[in-house]
Amino acid sequence: MYSQLTPFSEWLVGLLAVDRHSQTGETLAFFAYDTPKVLLLLALIVFAMGIVRSFFSPEHTRALLAGKREGVGNAAAAMLGVVTRSAPAQPCRSSSASSRPVCLSV
Repeated sequence: MYSQLTPFSEWLVGLLAVDRHSQTGETLAFFAYDTPKVLLLLALIVFAMGIVRSFFSPEHTRALLAGKREGVGNAAAAMLGVVTRSAPAQPCRSSSASSRPVCLSV
């Protein structure tokens, strides 16, 4: 898949009025070579995270965290927050009287 990126970047720089071995030519060749790889990696990460998130509902996450000690629960919540949608347990709003958000229980 990546074997065609080098010829593509060479071809693209050849279309432009830039010397291939100049700093500008090297920069354009690198950009044309590396951009498709980065975009493909981004697409794969978004796809994988979509799959992972489909398995973790907020209710499932709360059930996993229920009954844990505070330290263990906080660490587990942080790790789950990396791979799942994290919705706040309580709605919070900013208070004009203080700089801290005020959380209201529903």
